[in-house]
Amino acid sequence: MRAAPVRKWGRGLVLAVLVLACVAGISAPAKTVLPDGVAAELRAQLSGNAESQFAGMDRAALLRFYRARDFRPAWLGNPASGAAVAALENAGADGLDPADYHAGVLEAHQLTDSAVNAARYDLTLSDGVLAYAHDLRLGRVDPSRADKMVGLARPGFDAVAALSAALAEGNFQQWLASLPPTNPQYAALKMLLARYRSAESQKWPQLPDAKKIELKTGTPSIDLLRNRLAGEGLLAANALPDDMQVLEDAVKKFQTRNGLKADGVVGRQTIAALNVTPAARAAQIKANLERWRWLPHDLGPRYIEVNAADTTLKVIDNGKVVLSSRVITGKPKTMTAIFNADVIAITVNPIWHVPVSIARKEILPKLRRNPAYLVREHIIVVDGPAGDPYGQSVNWRAVSAANLHYEFRQLPGEGNSLGLLKLEMPNPFSAYLHDTSARSLFARDERHLSHGCIRVQNIRPLAAYALYGAALDGMEKIDTAIAVGETRRIPLDKPLPVYVLYWTAMADTDGTPEFRPDVYGRDKRLIAALAGQPVNGAALDGSSYAQSGCLSVAG
Repeated sequence: MRAAPVRKWGRGLVLAVLVLACVAGISAPAKTVLPDGVAAELRAQLSGNAESQFAGMDRAALLRFYRARDFRPAWLGNPASGAAVAALENAGADGLDPADYHAGVLEAHQLTDSAVNAARYDLTLSDGVLAYAHDLRLGRVDPSRADKMVGLARPGFDAVAALSAALAEGNFQQWLASLPPTNPQYAALKMLLARYRSAESQKWPQLPDAKKIELKTGTPSIDLLRNRLAGEGLLAANALPDDMQVLEDAVKKFQTRNGLKADGVVGRQTIAALNVTPAARAAQIKANLERWRWLPHDLGPRYIEVNAADTTLKVIDNGKVVLSSRVITGKPKTMTAIFNADVIAITVNPIWHVPVSIARKEILPKLRRNPAYLVREHIIVVDGPAGDPYGQSVNWRAVSAANLHYEFRQLPGEGNSLGLLKLEMPNPFSAYLHDTSARSLFARDERHLSHGCIRVQNIRPLAAYALYGAALDGMEKIDTAIAVGETRRIPLDKPLPVYVLYWTAMADTDGTPEFRPDVYGRDKRLIAALAGQPVNGAALDGSSYAQSGCLSVAG
C-alpha cells in the first residue's frame, strides 16, 4: 500500500500499514445491538493522547465530527454503513486508491462485542468517508503541489459539516452521488478508465523504434501495426492484409485521436503514440479526472474554455458549443497557466506594454543589429531621449541587458503583437485572449508558440459574443471601432467567465477516446503526486511567469 499525499485539510503522509495496525481484527458488528460503552470509548480515544492509533487519520476532523454528535457512533447499526463501505471499495472507478480510505480493513464478516474495537471501526470508517468526500469533491492533490502554474478559484467544502448533515437528514447515498463532478466529460472519462484498465491484460504489441514504418506489403512490423490498430477498434479484424488504403485510413484515425497530424505517415511521433501502453493511458486518464475535480461543479451557463494542451478554444452557451477556434498557447518553457478569470472588457486597437524580460532578451539584441528596428515595429521608447521617440540616437550596443532601463510600448495597428483586439481578463499570470499580427501561425498543427498568452484565430466573433451574446451580432460595430484606429476600451455589461485548462484525455460524445501529448509535463507531475511520490521538475513559479510577459516579438 502506498503513502497518502498531503491533504489541504490536514491528512498526513502515513503508510497504510499503520492503519492496518490500528484496526487489526476489527470488523463491523452485524446486528444493531451495540456493545456497551461505545460512545464513552469514542470520547476516550479521541480525547486521549495516543496519537499513534490515529496514524493515517485526520484526528482533528474526527474530533469535530464526533463532538457534534455527542460522541455517538455514526455507522454501528446504521444501514448507511453498507453504502459507505461500498463507495470506498469502489473508489478506483474515479481513479482514486481504495486503500487511501481504509477500504481493505472495513469488510464486515464477523461480530465483535468489544467496545474498543467497535469504536475503532466507527472511527476508521468515518475517517475514510471524510477523506473520500474531500478528494472526490475538491481533488486528491492540492493543485499547487503538482503545478505552481495553477490559479483556480476552488469552491469551499467542509466535509465534516456535509457528512454530518447527510447522516442527520437520512440522504447519505444521495449525498455521495453529489460529490463527483457533474460534467458529462467526467463520466465519459470514468468509462475510458475502465476500458483501458481492462486492456492492460491484452498486452498490446510494441512497435520497434524506427524513423518510419512503410505502409506496404512485406514491410517489417506491418503485422504488429495492424494488430495494434485493431486493438483499439480502428481496424476491422476481417480487413484484407494487403489493403494498404484501409490501413492508412486507420492510421489517420489514430493520429486524429492523438492530436497528431493526420497524414497517414507512421513516423516517430505516431510510433511513440502507438507504443503508449494501456496502463500509461489509464494513468493519464486518472490525471485528467483529478483536474476535473479541481473545478467547480457549475461552470456557469455561458463561458469560454481554452484547452492549452491541444490549442483550441470553445464557447459554451447553455451546454452547447456556439463558437470554436484554433489558438496559440505557451511554449513548454513559457507554458500557459491553468486558471479561471472573467472577461470584463474588450480593448480595440490595444497598446502593447512590452514586458521587461522581452525587452532585455528579444528587443535589445535586435536593436544592436538594427537601430531602426523600433521604427519598423512602431515601438516607442517611453522615457527615451527628447524628440526621439524611436531611440535612434541611443547607442544600443553600449546598453547591457542588466542596465536596460527604458520602457517600450508598441503603438496600435495591424503590426501590433496584440493584434487589433484584446479581451481584458485580470489574472495573476498576466495572460490574456487576444489577436495577433502573425496570423499565419494558426495554420500550423503544433501551436505551442507564445510566451503564455492565448492568441485566438476567431478573435472578432469571440469579441462580438463577449459584448453582445452572439458571435455574429455586433461584428460590424467592432470593425467600425477598429477602423477608427484609436485605442478604446469597451466594458462588458456582464463578466464572461474564462477557464484556461489542460485536457490531455477526453472523450467524444460517442465515447471515442481522444488523447493529446503532454507538452508541459503536467501529466507526469500530477501522476507522481497522486501516487504520493516527490514531484520532480516542478512547474514554473507563477510570480516569475507574471514578469516574463506573454508575447514574443515579431520580426
